[in-house]
Amino acid sequence: MNNELKYRKIIFYRDYFSDFFIKQTDKVKNKIIWTFELIEDIQRIPET
Repeated sequence: MNNELKYRKIIFYRDYFSDFFIKQTDKVKNKIIWTFELIEDIQRIPET
């Protein structure tokens, strides 16, 4: 994937996500980060 071309920008509201994210295990944090990067980088997101 091309890291320079982003189709979306993810914005978090207040500290809700940060509070949630801090409590997760490293494995879950990595999966969340991977998913966010996918959402930003892919033009058309599949439903599944």
